[in-house]
Amino acid sequence: MMADYIKILFSFPLFLNPVNKYNLQERFTSLASMFDYLVNLFSTKELDKVRKEAEISFANQNKLGIKSIDYYDSFYPDSLKQIYKPPIVLFYIGDINLLKQEFIGIVGTRKPSRISVLATNLLVEKISLTKSHGIISGLANGIDREAMFSAIGFALPVIGVLGTGLEKKYPKTNSDLYNKMLNYKKSLFLSEMRVGEKIGVWSFPKRNRIISGIANSIFLMEAPNKSGAISTAHHTIDQNKELIIFDDKASLYNEGGKKLIEDGAVKISINDLIDKNNFFHISDF
Repeated sequence: MMADYIKILFSFPLFLNPVNKYNLQERFTSLASMFDYLVNLFSTKELDKVRKEAEISFANQNKLGIKSIDYYDSFYPDSLKQIYKPPIVLFYIGDINLLKQEFIGIVGTRKPSRISVLATNLLVEKISLTKSHGIISGLANGIDREAMFSAIGFALPVIGVLGTGLEKKYPKTNSDLYNKMLNYKKSLFLSEMRVGEKIGVWSFPKRNRIISGIANSIFLMEAPNKSGAISTAHHTIDQNKELIIFDDKASLYNEGGKKLIEDGAVKISINDLIDKNNFFHISDF
């Protein structure tokens, strides 16, 4: 119980900021040892304020059945440790064993064109034929939602990464997707935000780096110039992972995707997805 409480403390800036600033996770071998070091640097007043909030979050987390892992846990993905400012703690609901499997990320605009919705479903079907990957996405409306429902339909493992605490079903219009995943054995919800933590403008960009950090590769199905999907794409590039862009003349909102193709990203077409014999090296991703 004490270990879980300490994990919540590392979701607060008081503890998290010095870790990120000095890469302290590389200097210690456990969260407990890092805690013992940091706790001596803060005043009683600073600690009391954080502890009161943490106790409330801890109680609510337990009521909701939310669990957590930290940077040193055996389930923590090695690929996630390699990203810039990796999350020190991840809160979860579902099957944590899924983090030992391989995942492909599928992201895109919240208001996709019909061709991109079709392409997303064809892509998930093609991934299912490899029998080697699950699907990870951000649980937003549009492409994310389509990818997750399709993946469940093909009995693939799914990971949904949230930009909120796990007590929230955000957006509310995706409540049916959340409920579907909660009743699906091969699913996992992840967030680095504790129960009750306020959402900020930074919440979802931070979420996006986790999606790309866990995924072997990212498929961007459609995205305007400014969008969360483009943020995920840039994280993918920064993390030196494969980025694949779907584009079609019927894609109405893919200015961001087209720009990434111009910059050298791999492009796939609807014909690539329709052709059952063309796996465009998906097993390598």
